[in-house]
Amino acid sequence: MTEPPDQWLPLPEAASRLGIAENALRSRIKRRTIRSRKDNQGRLLVCLAGPIGRTHTMVRSRSDPGSDHTIEPPPELRQQSSGAPEMVPASVVAAILEDHRQALERQERHHRESSSLLLERIDAAEVRAEQATATLNELVSKILTLVPAPPATSIWERWFGASRRSRLRSES
Repeated sequence: MTEPPDQWLPLPEAASRLGIAENALRSRIKRRTIRSRKDNQGRLLVCLAGPIGRTHTMVRSRSDPGSDHTIEPPPELRQQSSGAPEMVPASVVAAILEDHRQALERQERHHRESSSLLLERIDAAEVRAEQATATLNELVSKILTLVPAPPATSIWERWFGASRRSRLRSES
C-alpha cells in the first residue's frame, strides 16, 4: 500500500482542520514540530500528511539534535475512511496518560535524589570552607606573633632618615 501524498494547506485552513488556533500552529512551525513552506504568493502553507487529521510531527532526538524523525500514529489509530475524523479510544488515551504520569514520577524522583546529593555536597563544602578559614586565621595570628612590630616612626622618617627636628636637637 502506498502512502497518500502530503497535503499543503494555508495556515488558517490547516489550523481549523487541526482544531487549534492559528497562533498555536505558528508556534509549532517556529518550534519545527510541523512542516511548513511558503507558496509563490508568499502565503504560509502547512503540511498535513495523508488524510486529514493524521499529521506527521517532526521532533528532534535528544541524542542527536540535528536529526529529524517522523512520528506517525500507531496503526490502530490511523484513519480507515477518508471522510470521518480520527477518533481515539478512551482506553488508549488513559494508557498514554498513565505512561506520562509514570515518566513524570520517575523524573521527579530523580530530581529529588539529585537535589539531596547536591545539598549534601554544598554542606560538606561549607564545612571545609569554615575549617580552611579557621586554619588560615590561626596561621595569620602565628605569623603576626613571630614578626616584630615596626618602629613607631613616620613614613617620612623611614624614607628620608631622621627628622629635621631630631637633627637640630642633636646639633645643639
